[in-house]
Formats: sequence, C-alpha cells, structure tokens
Amino acid sequence: MKNDSEIGLHCPDRRVVNAVGLMRQRTFEPGSIASIAQAIGTTERELTRLFRKHLRVAPLQYWRGMRLNTAKWMVVNSDRSITQIAYECGFTDSSHLIHWFKREYNVTPSKLRRLQSDFGVH
Repeated sequence: MKNDSEIGLHCPDRRVVNAVGLMRQRTFEPGSIASIAQAIGTTERELTRLFRKHLRVAPLQYWRGMRLNTAKWMVVNSDRSITQIAYECGFTDSSHLIHWFKREYNVTPSKLRRLQSDFGVH
C-alpha cells in the first residue's frame, strides 16, 4: 500500500480525521488501534469499518504506512542506525521494521541508504 498520510485528514467522517490526527501525533510511539478508537470514542471494530469505507484500508495498515514513510525519510536523511529508526518510528525492533520496509518498498533500509549514498542523493 502506497500511503498518502494526508488523505485521511480530508475524510468527511470526523472520527476518521480524528483517528488519523492521533496516529500522526503517535507516530513515534508504540500504540494500538484499540487505544486510538477509545480516544475518539468508538470501538476498534467501528473504526476499522470506517477506515475501510472511507480510505479502503484497515487502520493498522494506514498507521503502519505512516510509520514506514517516516522511517524511509529517516533512512535517507539521517545517520541514525536502523535499530534507532525502528524504535523512533514505533516498531518493536529493527527486524520488524526491516520486514515491513522490504514489503512496502522492495528494498531493505540499509540497501536504500547505500543506494542513496552511492548516488549522492540527499
């Protein structure tokens, strides 16, 4: 899923907008969809239904996409270790980040960083 983290902020359903706002605020900390749902006054099941209806993706996938976009930016634009980036983007460990990063971008974070530095792109 190529995620545009802005699209959720323009949803006609305020609950989705509020959930996306909380996800953005909590990008750098671990959390659960249940805690997001509770914070906006709905259930996890209802929040999932709303996300699927309006954004065509589950809330967990949407939030993970936001975290992966942030991690990708950090890989390319910082010298932080992959482990540090993983923790800073709310992943449980570096292998969890690497797994999802490779699924999303078809390259590992380390390889992307090497490719960027080989071509002098920053």
